[in-house]
Amino acid sequence: GNYGHSWSNNIEWNSDALLTYKTSLSDAINMDLNLGGNYRYDQWKSINQGGSGWQVPDFYRIHNLDKETTYTGEGFSEKEVWSAYLLGNFSWRNYIYFDFTLRNDVTSTIQIRDNANSYFYHSENVSLLFTELFDIKSKFLSKGKLRGSYAIVGNDTGAYQTNNYYNVSSTSLPYPVGGMSSSLAFYNLKPEMTYSWEVGTNLGLLDNKLEVDLTYYSARTENQLMSVEMAPSTGYSGRSYNAGAVKNHGLELQINGSPVSSASGFNWDVTFNFSKNISEVISLSEGKDFLRLKGVPMDFAFVEVRPGQPYGQLYGYDYRRNANGEFLVDDIGLPIPTDELVALGDINPDFMMGLSNNITYKNFNLSFLIDGQIGGEYYSHSSLYRDLFGTGASSLRGRDEWYTTHQGPSNSDRIPGVIEDGYVVDGVNVNTGEVNTVPIDPFNRVIMVLGWGLGEDKHRVPTDYIMDATNVRLRELAFGYKLPKNWFENTFISGAKVSLVGRNIMFLYNATKDIDPESGLNNQNVGPAIEMNSMPGTRSFGFNVNVDF
Repeated sequence: GNYGHSWSNNIEWNSDALLTYKTSLSDAINMDLNLGGNYRYDQWKSINQGGSGWQVPDFYRIHNLDKETTYTGEGFSEKEVWSAYLLGNFSWRNYIYFDFTLRNDVTSTIQIRDNANSYFYHSENVSLLFTELFDIKSKFLSKGKLRGSYAIVGNDTGAYQTNNYYNVSSTSLPYPVGGMSSSLAFYNLKPEMTYSWEVGTNLGLLDNKLEVDLTYYSARTENQLMSVEMAPSTGYSGRSYNAGAVKNHGLELQINGSPVSSASGFNWDVTFNFSKNISEVISLSEGKDFLRLKGVPMDFAFVEVRPGQPYGQLYGYDYRRNANGEFLVDDIGLPIPTDELVALGDINPDFMMGLSNNITYKNFNLSFLIDGQIGGEYYSHSSLYRDLFGTGASSLRGRDEWYTTHQGPSNSDRIPGVIEDGYVVDGVNVNTGEVNTVPIDPFNRVIMVLGWGLGEDKHRVPTDYIMDATNVRLRELAFGYKLPKNWFENTFISGAKVSLVGRNIMFLYNATKDIDPESGLNNQNVGPAIEMNSMPGTRSFGFNVNVDF
């Protein structure tokens, strides 16, 4: 067996300086100004040792391993950012508010030439309490505010992305072995800049028993920093660089309500959230028609970005179809693949929502959260594997029919005098236009479609394994009891609460039933768009004790 030790340490050090000035410019106008600076230092260290080959069985020490197999590795990275900023707030008669920020960052992770490592950004926000301005007194409209903002936000990248670095490895060889970093450097990396604006309103209704927060936003990110995979033949695993421009716009809604509020101590508070985001790739870096963010083993499917399309779509070969959308099947009963990669799904949800409830009665409290996403697709590699090994329910189609009408070592010979049956692809013959009636061995169908490929070009078709990510779940459930305050009289404790908490309790609806859509690889660029033989999702239960002093 193998034995190893690993240790890592992360440090984030922040130093701040802030000057604040407050004054009233008149009886109606107030002003707050804050001038400050920040220094942030991030450091990561790691050490790992290991090997194999015990000299003394079951004695777990590094020095007990075969010296020819032992290794030692040490990692280190650091990053620093210097920032200067100015914050301001102006208010007029507590009706109109204007806020602004000015900030400049200087980072160590972007090259110094042309001052690319120094970038300036700012934001402005205006809000109007129109119920106060117009002296609206209404039980229905208790509070009303309009707001709008514009912002530019800068962002840098991680350490060591702009130069290639050597590393030295510890081996059993009598001489040192060096190598290049696994990520290819991008020398002309620029800071990512996001330009955004939003408008919204906050409304308090029915004596503020119902509150509505509605926002519409639009954002355009230029020089977007992306990490993309590279072919192994290049000698590198990936590369970070400025990929292009992406636009996002959408709607966010939050509704807070108190359906029940009684003097007896029974209260019920509800919060509903809704969000919808629409993304579009505006452009890619010069000379690029598409970017491949992530692929799956054996190149069944890819996550790509292309101009004019949403950010992050699943691409692969599909089944050819006629004008009516029916599959085209060849003379031996197999579906025919497309000649080009096509979009098979969008990794982005149509919208997301959540419903939170908090019910209290005297010292007891019950809360639960239901959330979900509607729409969006992901690729499921475990579904493919279940079909390959015959353990998936979908692999049962045509199995009994084929094996009861065929014989021989590979069950490929039709039993004489028996009408053959098996898996019949739903579609029409490409040559005759007639409905397909040719049965095939369901195992061979899976092997041909997914293992050896279809047609002369041997294209693999992942269409059957692009899954609907729609799901609604009971995300959290908690039951608590606040201990009576008289229990803590004449003590330094002012109160305490005990709770039973469960998380990821159950699906209320899951389009793919036996796979958790959140169990994918969760790559920073593509989210959980690729599910790779993941373990089943887990529930967690806990017991909390909160003490107030």
